Amino acid sequence: MGTEKHPPVEDVGVYLHRLTRSPAEGAILERLPKAEDGLEIVLFDTGTGSLQWRVLIPEVLVKLKSITITRAEGPSKLCGIPEVFVNTLEPGDGVPGSHWEKPYWISGFIKASSGMRAWGHSAPTTGYDKCDFRCEWEDGTVYEGRFDLQRGGTDGGEYFADSFRSRVRFYSGLAPTMPHIKSRDLYTKIVDDSPGAKRLCRHILAHCEL
Repeated sequence: MGTEKHPPVEDVGVYLHRLTRSPAEGAILERLPKAEDGLEIVLFDTGTGSLQWRVLIPEVLVKLKSITITRAEGPSKLCGIPEVFVNTLEPGDGVPGSHWEKPYWISGFIKASSGMRAWGHSAPTTGYDKCDFRCEWEDGTVYEGRFDLQRGGTDGGEYFADSFRSRVRFYSGLAPTMPHIKSRDLYTKIVDDSPGAKRLCRHILAHCEL
C-alpha cells in the first residue's frame, strides 16, 4: 500500500494503542525521526487495508508503580477512601496447555478498570460521580486527574485504562481532531496553551507503561 496519500501525523494524530517493536515484517512503512523527548512514531500497515500512525513501545519501559483512585461523590461508604491498584503477578492455574498455566502479570491499569466497573454499579444513570486519581511510575513521573464515573464504570464510554490513554494522547498533541473542536489549528492551540501538560504526556507516551 502506498504512503504518498496518507495524511501526515500532524494532521490526523496517532492510534490510541502503541505498537510493539517487533511487528510483522514489512508492516512499518515509514519511520519519523526520533524526537528529542524520546517519542518514536511510525506508519503502520494494519494488513486490513488501512494505515495508522503509531507510537512505538519504548525499548526500556518505565514500570507503573501505582494508581490511586479516590471517589469524591456517590455512596458515602465508598467516598474518601483511596483505592490503590498495582501490577500483580498471578500464580497461574498449573493446567498443562492452559492459557494461564504459568504465572502471569496483570497490569494496574487493567485492575483500575475492573475497580471502576465495580464502582460503576452505584454510579448515577444520568451524570457522573467525580473520582480523583493519581498515577505514579517508578521513575517518579506522576499524573493526577479526575475520572468522571458513569453507570457501568466508564468515563465518556471508556474504561479507566483507555480513558487514561485517551487523555495522555490528547494533551500530547497527537490525538485526532475531536468532533467538538472546530479545526486542527484550534486543537493545537489548546494543547500548546498547557506546555507543562504537553511535556508530561509526551514523556509518558515515550517512556512509561500504559
